[in-house]
Amino acid sequence: ASPGSYAWMFPKGDVLTVGVIQAKGSPDATRDYLRRWVERLGLQHDEVERSSGHLTQWRSHDSPLRRGSVIVAGDAAGLLDPWSREGISYALRSGTWAGEAVARVSVARGNDGHGALDSYVDRVSTELMAEVSAGLRLLRIFEAHPALVHFFLGFSGLGSRLFVGVCNGTTRLSTILASRAMRAALAVLRL
Repeated sequence: ASPGSYAWMFPKGDVLTVGVIQAKGSPDATRDYLRRWVERLGLQHDEVERSSGHLTQWRSHDSPLRRGSVIVAGDAAGLLDPWSREGISYALRSGTWAGEAVARVSVARGNDGHGALDSYVDRVSTELMAEVSAGLRLLRIFEAHPALVHFFLGFSGLGSRLFVGVCNGTTRLSTILASRAMRAALAVLRL
């Protein structure tokens, strides 16, 4: 697998969700990575209910969220965590904010509606892009030191608690990376 790649397996009702994430540009290598992961789990002879895959791309800071009276949210806006590729929470938050902005436009008169759309762009830029930036930084750390990141998340109590907190929405990556202890650790690693 290439740097920054990872695989997962988790239960979802009566089935297992098994997958891999790898950099774009090498679909055959990605399929091979998945095949090897399935074999490592001992699942190669089990029935596959559904097989799918798609490219994910996170937005850059200068990607537009609005053009005129059109705004984008969720996947259409490229809102996801570059490290985990999680995008559902981003879609829910940005979709809610977009709906609120559109509702304000519908009751506004004249140019006041454009201010509501601008407030959506400002909120996404302020609240979600800090998380996208933190996810991109964590991806770069993971690419440079995958064993260290795996060890920290899987074998240290602090790492496990932080990861669970990020997954359940009680902790933000940007907050973790901004902490004094994490900044010191990253400085030692020259990251």
